[in-house]
Amino acid sequence: MFLTDFNFDDNEAKVVSSVEERRDKERLAYVPKMCQTERDFDGDANGRKATADLLFYRKKFDKSIEIYDELLDDKGVKGATIRRDIMESKARALCALGSYCDALEVAETILTSTPDHDDFRIVALALKIDILTEQQKSENTPVTARKLMVSLMRVLSMHPNLSSYWILLAKEYRATSPEYTLACLLLAKQFGSHIMEFGVGDMIQQLKCEHPGLDVGEDTASLPQDSNGCQQSQDHKGNEDFTDLGRSVRMKEIEETLSGSCFKVANSNQDSDQECQLFIQAFQEKWFKRG
Repeated sequence: MFLTDFNFDDNEAKVVSSVEERRDKERLAYVPKMCQTERDFDGDANGRKATADLLFYRKKFDKSIEIYDELLDDKGVKGATIRRDIMESKARALCALGSYCDALEVAETILTSTPDHDDFRIVALALKIDILTEQQKSENTPVTARKLMVSLMRVLSMHPNLSSYWILLAKEYRATSPEYTLACLLLAKQFGSHIMEFGVGDMIQQLKCEHPGLDVGEDTASLPQDSNGCQQSQDHKGNEDFTDLGRSVRMKEIEETLSGSCFKVANSNQDSDQECQLFIQAFQEKWFKRG
């Protein structure tokens, strides 16, 4: 028997035919997916929360707030996590309606009742920052700017590796201090990741064009930092035996002031000018001043 006696085309045709038959069956069995409506969810707490979220995404904020309030008034909804989630959703719905004061009141309630852990506080502060950012677009007052700056600094005091918040802080300094703006951008670049590109380099170049006399290379914000977030000078990097005791004492005092003022601001719903200013000064002393 010769090789030419085998009909390879018949086998290939059978395979193609079986594939086409399977696809035909799949097409016949296909059922179009329907978009969900608020009537498609269960009547329990999770279903009602999903209903309110759907109304939120459809920009029916008033109706979503009604359901969020019903859930918060429901004594059967006891879980702290889900109640914080409902409150955050309500705050964002109020913010979308332009009710910034009411939204901030809810955000402050979340912040003061959150567990004593940085991760929970950062989430609550992120909500407050989002609300203040939206409020600033329509009501750009010194009070709003100060609250936004303090909130950003509080987040960065707990977690300085968040480059996006350094960029937001740089925008707050842009109109008043090119030097601090540059320092924030350099810190954003220093703590940034190669995975996420925030365009910090372009921002620095634009700042240099706007302020030709600005000293980029000498700014201490571009220097590496130790595990405590303190900047190290190039002279000290090469000599681990050398310790600047005077500078260590100053940094310890700044850390204590920053920690104390942050605690007072965090536990005060009034955001007093004096405490906020003390906190801002301590933050600037730690991150922006030359050693």
